[in-house]
Amino acid sequence: MLPAVREKFNKLTGVLTPENVEQSRYFFVWYVCFILIGIVILFRKFIFSDWMLYGNDTLQFGGFFQSFLLNSIHEYSKVPVWNPYIFCGLPFIDAISGNVF
Repeated sequence: MLPAVREKFNKLTGVLTPENVEQSRYFFVWYVCFILIGIVILFRKFIFSDWMLYGNDTLQFGGFFQSFLLNSIHEYSKVPVWNPYIFCGLPFIDAISGNVF
C-alpha cells in the first residue's frame, strides 16, 4: 500500500498505528489492563492457590533482628545504625527486615 492510502485507510477505520497509539483516549486504560492480565497469567499458580507469600526465613530473621535491637539498646542505650553480623556489615535502620519496629 502507498503511505497516503494507508494513512487514509487508518483514519477511516480507526486503526491504531505506532504514530497515533498514544493519542488514543483509552491508551492508559488498555496499557494497565494488559499489564494486570499479564501479571495474573504469570502468577496464576500462586494467586489461585493456598500458598503463602512469606516463609519461615522471614520469621527467623525477625527474631534475630529483634534480639539484636534489644541487646544493642540494653548495652549502648541507643538504636543501632549498623549490623555487623550480615554480609560483613549492613545498615540496620535503612535495611529493616522482619518486624523490628
